[in-house]
Amino acid sequence: MELTNENFILIRNPAMIDENERLNTFKNWRFKRGNCTKDKMAKAGFFKVGKEDNDEVRCFVCLNVFEHWDRGDDPFKEHGSLYPDCHFAILQKEQADFTVEDWIRIMNQRKIILNELRIKMKLNELTVAISDSLN
Repeated sequence: MELTNENFILIRNPAMIDENERLNTFKNWRFKRGNCTKDKMAKAGFFKVGKEDNDEVRCFVCLNVFEHWDRGDDPFKEHGSLYPDCHFAILQKEQADFTVEDWIRIMNQRKIILNELRIKMKLNELTVAISDSLN
Protein backbone atom coordinates (compact mmCIF):
# COMPACT_ATOMS: atom_id res chain seq x y z
CA MET A 1 0.00 0.00 0.00
CA GLU A 2 1.46 3.34 -1.09
CA LEU A 3 1.96 5.88 1.66
CA THR A 4 -0.16 8.97 1.01
CA ASN A 5 -1.28 11.82 3.26
CA GLU A 6 -4.71 10.19 3.46
CA ASN A 7 -3.56 6.79 4.66
CA PHE A 8 -0.86 8.37 6.86
CA ILE A 9 -3.73 9.94 8.82
CA LEU A 10 -5.22 6.47 9.35
CA ILE A 11 -1.83 4.97 10.23
CA ARG A 12 -1.04 7.55 12.89
CA ASN A 13 -4.58 7.44 14.29
CA PRO A 14 -4.09 7.02 18.05
CA ALA A 15 -7.41 5.15 18.27
CA MET A 16 -5.68 2.12 16.69
CA ILE A 17 -3.84 1.66 19.97
CA ASP A 18 -7.13 0.38 21.39
CA GLU A 19 -7.89 -3.25 20.55
CA ASN A 20 -11.64 -2.59 20.19
CA GLU A 21 -11.00 0.23 17.73
CA ARG A 22 -8.79 -2.08 15.67
CA LEU A 23 -11.50 -4.74 15.78
CA ASN A 24 -14.00 -2.23 14.35
CA THR A 25 -11.87 -1.85 11.21
CA PHE A 26 -12.48 -5.47 10.18
CA LYS A 27 -15.73 -4.94 8.29
CA ASN A 28 -16.59 -7.92 6.06
CA TRP A 29 -13.46 -9.81 7.12
CA ARG A 30 -13.53 -13.11 5.24
CA PHE A 31 -12.20 -15.35 8.02
CA LYS A 32 -15.01 -16.30 10.38
CA ARG A 33 -13.24 -19.38 11.76
CA GLY A 34 -9.68 -20.51 12.24
CA ASN A 35 -6.70 -18.49 13.45
CA CYS A 36 -7.35 -15.38 11.35
CA THR A 37 -10.66 -14.23 12.78
CA LYS A 38 -11.03 -10.49 13.21
CA ASP A 39 -10.82 -10.89 17.00
CA LYS A 40 -7.48 -12.67 16.78
CA MET A 41 -6.16 -10.19 14.23
CA ALA A 42 -7.01 -7.23 16.50
CA LYS A 43 -5.46 -9.01 19.50
CA ALA A 44 -2.26 -9.49 17.46
CA GLY A 45 -2.04 -5.71 17.00
CA PHE A 46 -3.54 -5.43 13.53
CA PHE A 47 -6.09 -3.11 12.00
CA LYS A 48 -7.64 -3.49 8.54
CA VAL A 49 -6.38 -1.23 5.74
CA GLY A 50 -6.88 -1.03 2.01
CA LYS A 51 -9.91 -2.01 0.01
CA GLU A 52 -12.85 -3.74 1.65
CA ASP A 53 -12.36 -6.99 -0.29
CA ASN A 54 -8.65 -7.52 0.41
CA ASP A 55 -6.91 -8.95 3.46
CA GLU A 56 -4.36 -6.19 4.09
CA VAL A 57 -3.73 -5.39 7.73
CA ARG A 58 -1.24 -3.14 9.45
CA CYS A 59 0.35 -3.34 12.90
CA PHE A 60 -0.41 -0.31 15.06
CA VAL A 61 3.18 -0.34 16.39
CA CYS A 62 5.61 -1.30 13.61
CA LEU A 63 3.12 -0.09 10.96
CA ASN A 64 4.13 -2.86 8.56
CA VAL A 65 1.55 -4.26 6.15
CA PHE A 66 0.64 -7.94 6.13
CA GLU A 67 -1.48 -9.65 3.49
CA HIS A 68 -2.25 -13.00 1.79
CA TRP A 69 -3.60 -14.62 4.94
CA ASP A 70 -4.67 -18.26 5.12
CA ARG A 71 -7.18 -19.57 7.65
CA GLY A 72 -4.47 -21.54 9.47
CA ASP A 73 -2.03 -18.62 9.83
CA ASP A 74 -1.41 -17.57 13.43
CA PRO A 75 -1.38 -13.74 13.47
CA PHE A 76 0.98 -13.53 16.48
CA LYS A 77 3.45 -16.00 14.93
CA GLU A 78 3.32 -14.37 11.49
CA HIS A 79 3.87 -10.97 13.04
CA GLY A 80 6.87 -12.18 15.03
CA SER A 81 8.44 -14.09 12.17
CA LEU A 82 8.10 -11.32 9.58
CA TYR A 83 8.96 -8.39 11.86
CA PRO A 84 10.87 -9.71 14.88
CA ASP A 85 11.90 -6.18 15.96
CA CYS A 86 8.31 -5.07 16.60
CA HIS A 87 7.89 -4.61 20.34
CA PHE A 88 4.27 -5.72 20.17
CA ALA A 89 5.27 -8.96 18.44
CA ILE A 90 8.14 -9.49 20.88
CA LEU A 91 5.79 -9.36 23.88
CA GLN A 92 3.50 -12.13 22.57
CA LYS A 93 0.79 -11.24 25.07
CA GLU A 94 -2.56 -9.52 25.10
CA GLN A 95 -2.80 -5.82 25.80
CA ALA A 96 -4.70 -6.42 29.04
CA ASP A 97 -1.51 -8.02 30.39
CA PHE A 98 0.86 -5.18 29.40
CA THR A 99 2.86 -3.47 32.09
CA VAL A 100 3.56 0.25 32.10
CA GLU A 101 7.08 -0.57 30.90
CA ASP A 102 5.62 -2.58 27.99
CA TRP A 103 3.47 0.39 26.96
CA ILE A 104 6.39 2.79 27.18
CA ARG A 105 8.51 0.59 24.87
CA ILE A 106 5.64 0.12 22.41
CA MET A 107 4.72 3.80 22.28
CA ASN A 108 8.35 4.88 21.90
CA GLN A 109 8.82 2.51 18.98
CA ARG A 110 5.57 3.71 17.40
CA LYS A 111 6.65 7.36 17.77
CA ILE A 112 10.04 6.69 16.15
CA ILE A 113 8.46 4.84 13.22
CA LEU A 114 5.82 7.55 12.68
CA ASN A 115 8.55 10.20 12.64
CA GLU A 116 10.56 8.18 10.11
CA LEU A 117 7.49 7.88 7.87
CA ARG A 118 6.78 11.60 8.19
CA ILE A 119 10.36 12.40 7.12
CA LYS A 120 10.13 10.01 4.14
CA MET A 121 6.90 11.66 3.01
CA LYS A 122 8.44 15.14 3.25
CA LEU A 123 11.52 14.00 1.32
CA ASN A 124 9.30 12.58 -1.42
CA GLU A 125 7.37 15.86 -1.59
CA LEU A 126 10.62 17.83 -1.85
CA THR A 127 11.97 15.50 -4.54
CA VAL A 128 8.83 15.97 -6.62
CA ALA A 129 8.90 19.75 -6.11
CA ILE A 130 12.55 19.96 -7.16
CA SER A 131 11.96 17.72 -10.15
CA ASP A 132 8.96 19.84 -11.21
CA SER A 133 10.91 23.07 -10.86
CA LEU A 134 13.73 21.72 -13.04
CA ASN A 135 11.35 20.80 -15.85
